[in-house]
Amino acid sequence: MDDRWESEVIEYGAINITGFRIVDTSKKYVKEFLDSWKRLDPATSQGAGKELISAQAALMYDAVFVLVEAFSKIVRKKPDQFRAYTSRSRGQQAFSLPANGTRIMDCNMSKGWVTPWEHGDKISRYLRKVEISGLTGDIRFNEDGKRQNYTLHVVEMTVNSAMVKVAEWSDEAGLTPVMAKYTRLKTDMNYERNKTYIVTTIIEEPYIMLRQPEPGETLEGNDRFEGYCKDLADLVAKKLGINCECVGRGMGRGGAGLPERSGTLKVH
Repeated sequence: MDDRWESEVIEYGAINITGFRIVDTSKKYVKEFLDSWKRLDPATSQGAGKELISAQAALMYDAVFVLVEAFSKIVRKKPDQFRAYTSRSRGQQAFSLPANGTRIMDCNMSKGWVTPWEHGDKISRYLRKVEISGLTGDIRFNEDGKRQNYTLHVVEMTVNSAMVKVAEWSDEAGLTPVMAKYTRLKTDMNYERNKTYIVTTIIEEPYIMLRQPEPGETLEGNDRFEGYCKDLADLVAKKLGINCECVGRGMGRGGAGLPERSGTLKVH
């Protein structure tokens, strides 16, 4: 749930949602990154230009820096560690085969086997020793290469509150509830009484179904439908003093494409 939730989509506040977040936006390092991320041009940096970053993108970002940290330590300790695998040709970097008898990588899976790189074990050891702070928190690994000492934030959004942190989960302490600071959402009760609202839904029992007309009967408008969603729309319209027209998805008048799940309504 690290992606930005569109606050103007009021349907989110009509249900209870609980999920996890791994990006801690309260940390200084994350705030500085997000400030730069927001200023980037999305045309040249895919996914940028937003206030937040998805969990997948943040994990990928951290993974790259884990690799950079590990290789930097290897090169600092032994600068010529990988020099035999590169050569300069006409001012460009090009890969060449070593002439000292060392093995090369062969990742042709069609042969049924993979030749490991001779430096693979060393790189693996250095990766497990990496300890850095990333967008997803403190990053460190155990001897098996599994990430440890990380925290997930448990957040929820209810019909009465915006999204708020309610607990933390860590691999060491488990679930720890926190004092939630609920922020009551402002309810927009402005609507036009002289407007006909189109209610789109999916034809599926028992939510909404097409009525079968009696012999000689012609059904028009909302009389064409029956079911829970139709009854609900009628009751809401009567309560608010408005007019509504039910439309099944694919039947025209805005019924195409919305909504995507049975048992749901879209008002526009």
